[in-house]
Amino acid sequence: MSIDLRPYQEKFIGDIRHEFAHGCRTVCGVMPCGAGKTVATGWMAGETARRGKRVVFMVHRRELIEQTSKTFSAMGIPHGLIASGVEPVYELPVQIASVQTLARRLGDNICPDLIICDECHHATASTYRNIIDTWPEAFVVGVTATPQRTDGKGLGDIFKSMVIGPTAMELIEWGNLAPEMTYSLPTGSKINRSSFRKSHGDYVAADVERAMMDANVFGDIVEHYRRLTPRSQAICYCITREYSRILTERFEAAGIPAAHVDCRTGRKDREEAIEGFRRGSIRVLCNVDLFGEGFDVPAVGVVILARPTASLILHIQQTMRAMRADPNEPGKRAVILDHVGNVKLHGLPEMDREWSLDDRKAKNSKPPALKECPQCYRTVSAAVRKCPECGYEWLQADDEAEPIRQAREDTSVDLELYGESEMLEQNHAAFMRKLRVPEMLKQARTMQDLQNIARYAGYKPGWAYYRAKAMGIRS
Repeated sequence: MSIDLRPYQEKFIGDIRHEFAHGCRTVCGVMPCGAGKTVATGWMAGETARRGKRVVFMVHRRELIEQTSKTFSAMGIPHGLIASGVEPVYELPVQIASVQTLARRLGDNICPDLIICDECHHATASTYRNIIDTWPEAFVVGVTATPQRTDGKGLGDIFKSMVIGPTAMELIEWGNLAPEMTYSLPTGSKINRSSFRKSHGDYVAADVERAMMDANVFGDIVEHYRRLTPRSQAICYCITREYSRILTERFEAAGIPAAHVDCRTGRKDREEAIEGFRRGSIRVLCNVDLFGEGFDVPAVGVVILARPTASLILHIQQTMRAMRADPNEPGKRAVILDHVGNVKLHGLPEMDREWSLDDRKAKNSKPPALKECPQCYRTVSAAVRKCPECGYEWLQADDEAEPIRQAREDTSVDLELYGESEMLEQNHAAFMRKLRVPEMLKQARTMQDLQNIARYAGYKPGWAYYRAKAMGIRS
């Protein structure tokens, strides 16, 4: 086969082979989005076929069938397709199958020795279970970047062991993923999640749509794209078809070529939109429940989050769409424009996380230790002292403002426990002025207002410029 595996892919395959050799027939393999899971499992499929065995590679969306087929063809792996509207060629040892179509053809003479399940966090669904149970002697390997279900159920009923590949940070360091720049924009503060009901681990769409419509952040989303990432290829994740269509119209009205697609979009229209996006004639692709998994367009440089989600799984799958390395852009940096506060809730996509095949216990987890730059809205680790984007430098008072504010409201709390040191006492007046800035910003309408706030709080001269840029205030 004409493919050179990366060292971490070779190790990944070797670790799965080790599990098979030691009696485990169902293995879940975990690697981050963009790590090349399809190439690694394609290599496994090709090697299995070369030994005279049969393979079924299962995917759950039509776009993924076509994308996987192109990858296998590039790797020199002859294969058939099991999908509606396609004539089956069962004599070929490797089959790329739609889960839905395969479930209807279980009586056909397919009989795989190896089943590969793409995006296997879906594998606990009854359709997948029926397929796997039909061929109990087959080895099964599932691959995913997020081995959990949104409802907290584990994958242990299907997979008996787990193989963990490299972390996202390692892939960034090796140049296999693009580093990201996340901006937590002030529109997120307009979204009140407390009233959202939940169903199957995520917010009820109708509740979210109502809140998004009430917040009326369409203009902010378009304007921040124009100011921060003009002419970049962007995928915009929306909560409902109506919301996505309105946002698409707003982009178009601003002279930005955009298109809307969802699961109900006709096949021809969807393919035309995706092809236009790949060519670059469509710059922003607004969608509902698409392109969160397996969508491989390296030229995607921007992810726009316009859909609040309670699902860590969905958050990771969406934010990492822009982090695929692009051979045509060696210095690529992905940009995440978070308009709904998802990063505050779930963290940056490259953060290390512990995965397990067990059910996830319900608990009140603490938000990730992040903070936003008050000048440019870049989101960074709470430990960072200087913003890598605009150079803003945090004082100790900035980092401790919130716990100290809470402590001041609770007279039973010893402020020394919150680090209110001698330095803070010496700078108490400046510290208290900074605490007033968020309220003052709500009233700011002009550049002069922002310059006055900057002088009041003691910020550097560039603060007003970056804040005006983020707020859409013209100088």
